[in-house]
Amino acid sequence: SSSVGGRVDMEEEEDGVTVQACMCPYREYTRMSHGAPPGTITICTLAKLLRPFGCAHSEIGACIFALDTKNVGYVHMDEFRKNCVQVITKFTKLEPTAVENIMKAYFAAKA
Repeated sequence: SSSVGGRVDMEEEEDGVTVQACMCPYREYTRMSHGAPPGTITICTLAKLLRPFGCAHSEIGACIFALDTKNVGYVHMDEFRKNCVQVITKFTKLEPTAVENIMKAYFAAKA
């Protein structure tokens, strides 16, 4: 694979499926989560929270991108509490009522 003029050339995998060679930003967020302070929300936290409700990895990644306004790989709990329902509702297929119930249960378990 090579990059020409800002374009990434296509590669062919062993199974014959052609995929674009690129860096996955969600992979980087997973790496960054290992150094997150205790009590913060990371992409891994969101995945554990939202996957059981059918959220795709891309939806979870979009949520952490929106929540992590400082691009540090995590969100402090107070910021998460303020913005989680709005962000999760916006970037996932979950209905607002479902998100509110998920978050109520999450925060109750943390109390």
